Amino acid sequence: MGFVMVPVPEEHVLEVMAYVTRLAEQPAPAGAVPAQQWDQEQVDRLVAEANDRTRALLGFIAHRSRAGKEVAPREIAAGLGFERSDIPGILGPLNRQFRRDNLAPLFESRVRTVTNTEGRPEKRRTIVIPKESARMVRTALDATARTPVGAAT
Repeated sequence: MGFVMVPVPEEHVLEVMAYVTRLAEQPAPAGAVPAQQWDQEQVDRLVAEANDRTRALLGFIAHRSRAGKEVAPREIAAGLGFERSDIPGILGPLNRQFRRDNLAPLFESRVRTVTNTEGRPEKRRTIVIPKESARMVRTALDATARTPVGAAT
């Protein structure tokens, strides 16, 4: 599975994340097979084939303290030392891969409209990974960390 990172200018991050979410949420075509739920083997494969930045992001949102809770892209970026604009470039390819593989999303992207300090409505995006999915990601990351470089997986 190959991932391509695409830088997104800071002023367009929310717009791009909204677009990626809309693509991920589009209904399946008539007659399409419902998306499969994840199992540990599939998560192991995803993590093993992912690049370091994708693994880092998955590990961050799957951490026990964040599993099942909404995490803002700003928090993810700060926690990983990434630019906020890097987050859609990581999440987008993952969501597209899930659709290609006919798998349910591993995490959910939520949008909430809040009123900013100037009194204007502003969209706030968060990412949530269910606790069971987070547990599988942590298990896969632990297994990947224990596998020697060059070893067959």
